[in-house]
Amino acid sequence: MRKIKIIAIVLLLSLLSTSFLACTGNKTDSKVLLCYAGDSRDEFGGGVYAAALKEARCEFQTVELGKNTANYSNTVEEALRTGNIETIVIVGREAYNGLSNYVKSFKGMNFIVVDAALSEIPGNVCALEFQPEEFGYLGGQMMASNQAEDVGYISTYLNRFDNRILYGFLQGVGNKQVHVRYIEEQTNVIKAADYVDKLSEEGVKSLFDLSGRSSLGSIDAANRNGATIYYGGINLTKAAEESKDAELLKTIAGGVQKNYAAAMKAVQKMVKSGYETGKASYLSAKDGAFVANGLTADGVSLLADDSWKFESLCNEKVVNGNLLYTPKYTVEAPYHEAIPSCADTNDWKYAPRAGSDKGMKPLGWKGVGIWSTIYLQEDQKPVSNTGIEFQNMKLWAYTRTTGWVLLEHANPTGSFYDENFTSDAHKNFLSNYINYGEEKRTRIKLDYSTVGYNYHPFGSQIDLVEAGLLNSDGSVINGDTLYILSEMDIRLCVWDSAQPSDIDEAKYVANIGADWWREKGLSWTPDWNSNKDVCVGQFRTITKEWKRLYMTNVPSALYEEIFRDFPFDQ
Repeated sequence: MRKIKIIAIVLLLSLLSTSFLACTGNKTDSKVLLCYAGDSRDEFGGGVYAAALKEARCEFQTVELGKNTANYSNTVEEALRTGNIETIVIVGREAYNGLSNYVKSFKGMNFIVVDAALSEIPGNVCALEFQPEEFGYLGGQMMASNQAEDVGYISTYLNRFDNRILYGFLQGVGNKQVHVRYIEEQTNVIKAADYVDKLSEEGVKSLFDLSGRSSLGSIDAANRNGATIYYGGINLTKAAEESKDAELLKTIAGGVQKNYAAAMKAVQKMVKSGYETGKASYLSAKDGAFVANGLTADGVSLLADDSWKFESLCNEKVVNGNLLYTPKYTVEAPYHEAIPSCADTNDWKYAPRAGSDKGMKPLGWKGVGIWSTIYLQEDQKPVSNTGIEFQNMKLWAYTRTTGWVLLEHANPTGSFYDENFTSDAHKNFLSNYINYGEEKRTRIKLDYSTVGYNYHPFGSQIDLVEAGLLNSDGSVINGDTLYILSEMDIRLCVWDSAQPSDIDEAKYVANIGADWWREKGLSWTPDWNSNKDVCVGQFRTITKEWKRLYMTNVPSALYEEIFRDFPFDQ
């Protein structure tokens, strides 16, 4: 991989070679500190950072923050002690996310945050962003001449800023139908490959990939499926040339790159002539902010504050249905969206898990009950003023005789449990819990006081004989197979509106599942003779937007048949 990194730096710096010939000054006298989270040799990032490192005479000091976010603020503080820094420039989402609390608490320093896709901008920050609609539009234009009627769009995260990229893409792609996937993590090569496999099953043979480092998984899957990748933001051709089989180059059709030379010139100008904090400044195609094989972004509409046109375009062009998150792979997926903070000895920590006998009901058992678990994300710090809100906790059952039957719409309450469920230990943190019983909705907070605990809401034990699904001996009526679905909606929320928000730094995950019970009314026993997992569902990242958790023991091969008439709108 070292070869790739060196080539990437040469490529990025070749863009800059003519832009800084007139620079004067030196690194030791610099009044500007530039911070980047990754390594300057990183083949998929660091364009601005690498440029500043090369062109230190252009009045930049540079610091590599590394991968441990706990050290970020100390690293910056140490750099400030060694010079007369007047401006701090933070490059990229990863660096800003790790420093955001530090930035918000800093009195007496203004910051420039470059290419971090901020949706909220603190009062002491000026965000320098690439015009997102233009970026997406150029990608769409590249795919507009493709003969396929259906195209794919893969990105990370899902928020208003990223919707602007999609809005531009939908304008540029013409009349094609667009299949959208969001990875929702910074890097997940396995998930990117899985998504491309699924898109290929849906007839998508070309896609615009904005998933950064995850794209190495995309090009592997594209090669297997005869698909083509148009990349956004990084040069996959260069990456594949050095790190992958040459055969993979056939899957890459080119793409849109951010022109970091333009970004560096803009930063220099802002430092010299001043800038207004609390707002975003955008680098547009007219500024030369993109490299896109000669394409221009003339005529692209910006989203501004009116979302109607975006929603209209989505309704017209974005393919719905099985492109949305569904129960299909919530147990069979080989990964979680992010990892819960618990011991490695838990065999469900890194991937979902089917219960005994592939999640099927033990012979003669008569009960079932829904549950969920909510965790701090591994290697993340808790925050103090962000709550987690959840509702619509529902347990369903299916046989071919009955169809889907709603067993319970539960009030999602429970307790704070030891993160490894050691000896079923649990306790109450009353100040971290609010239940709205009539609405069947709960808010909890996982902060420093609850470290070592998860929150474990659950419903009632349901008697499946009384529900009309089993015979009195525990066998399924008419000899059918009994399938289960658990679901719940969850999101982040501000806990105390009178206090500063830290919701953008909140990193939590949740999943859902169910237990088989030998019969209604029993309690948990250490030998698991009273209850057993149906399945442990996939952990999903919790965001400010509502997300639905699912778990089902329906095999993916039977998914379309069994879920054909499921009432997803209820």
